[in-house]
Amino acid sequence: MAAALLALLVRVIRWHQTAAMMNDGPEFIRLAQAIAAGDWHTALSHPYHPLYPLAIRLAHGFTADWERAAVAVSVIAGAAAVLALYELLREGFDARIAALGAFLLAVQPVAIELADVQSDALYLALFLGSASCLLRAYLRESALHAALAGVCAGLAYLTRPEGVGTVLVGMGLFGFELVRRQWDLGRALRLALPLGLAAALVMGPYVTQLSIQAGRPTLTAKKSVTHMLGVSEKGARPEPAVDPLLAAHPELAPLPRGVRPFRDAPAPQGASTLTYALKQLAGESFRALRPEGVLLLALGLWAARGGITRRGWLFAAYTALYAVVLFGLAATSDYLSRRHVLPPATLLFGYEALGVTVIAGWLGRVLRPPALRWAVPLALVAALGLGKSLRPDRQDALPERRAADWVRTEGELGSGESVAAIKRRVGYYASAPFVDLRQAPHPALLLEFLRREHVRYVIVSAKERDELLRLTEASPDALALRHEEALGKDQAFVYELRG
Repeated sequence: MAAALLALLVRVIRWHQTAAMMNDGPEFIRLAQAIAAGDWHTALSHPYHPLYPLAIRLAHGFTADWERAAVAVSVIAGAAAVLALYELLREGFDARIAALGAFLLAVQPVAIELADVQSDALYLALFLGSASCLLRAYLRESALHAALAGVCAGLAYLTRPEGVGTVLVGMGLFGFELVRRQWDLGRALRLALPLGLAAALVMGPYVTQLSIQAGRPTLTAKKSVTHMLGVSEKGARPEPAVDPLLAAHPELAPLPRGVRPFRDAPAPQGASTLTYALKQLAGESFRALRPEGVLLLALGLWAARGGITRRGWLFAAYTALYAVVLFGLAATSDYLSRRHVLPPATLLFGYEALGVTVIAGWLGRVLRPPALRWAVPLALVAALGLGKSLRPDRQDALPERRAADWVRTEGELGSGESVAAIKRRVGYYASAPFVDLRQAPHPALLLEFLRREHVRYVIVSAKERDELLRLTEASPDALALRHEEALGKDQAFVYELRG
């Protein structure tokens, strides 16, 4: 399909325009390397779910470069997501809407940016695959497609925990048809059982492993579902123990929760949390859809007005479920990004495609050649999307990467010595153990923390350097500037820790 090939091309170009991988990238590569070494315990006990690292390990069989293998998985998954959306929209709408929606996803900037060392592109493809199969199961009352939806949902869950949402949506829709007496119990069970059993078979071994480790039933080593929804104040993992360095200095006042060196101020607590979370959800949803997408979506929903069909109930159910999940994530973790919003938002691209048909209808009144009616809005959307996503990205990280390269080639790191920075990828590019500056238990203990962690070099940007020097001003001779890199207004500095 042309849209999938276009998606493949622009994602390859995107990666070549990116100066450095995302910060979580080295951790995914480390987990893939653990799988390659047969260390499944590390891969299965990590908070990141294991399917993306496993896919990297498999792709590594075709290239010796781990980073290239990881990006290849994301690029191919991005094209697969376009195909999955096409099948979803062809079932829910028609072939023309499906082609338009697939094109919109192929040139969507946020989706293109997933061509990185991260699990989001693989998750998006599997999530859309599960939704496509579920829609077929719901509209055709097909037990086979219900089972396929369960398999895809299970695989999506093995990539990210929220992948289990398709199972919840399916069970809710089947129950909804039962309650409003459109189906009898036998018809509902005919779809619910294969959906649930297939998902359980795929998810079961990993869920069992996590539950044994946690000592109780659990779906993820990340935050518990009840915590994400705001029902429980306790996450899936116990509160961390007091750092021995901090315990050895009782004269230091404990820091408020979430406050650490080099960290931004924590999110507001109490009554203001709900308002803050709502603003985050609204803002990131707008960023995920982008202004042109919001406009097309509004026009498409207007064009689809009228009675709600099964198709509409399915998309509404997905939207409602993930709105609650994303709100809970914003309220409890202070970390919600457009990458989290994009998968459920992508299900609405059929309505965005309807919006394109509305504009094409308007243009048909002034443009005689029929092809121009479609070419003009699609060209505008593509220009906006590709213009943003294909320009050089993360150029501000290039000095930091070059500084890490200097440490790797010129720093003469000894055995066991490490590199401290804010971004994990700095340690990856320096080929050295990484220490996060933000993990220091107290600003006054930063130097003691770095020495305990056997840090030899600290790599910081200009802004981070000001904070580093402020926190170590009581010992001005503890750090010696060894190297610096600059690219325009962006700078990176390498300090050597003395003593």
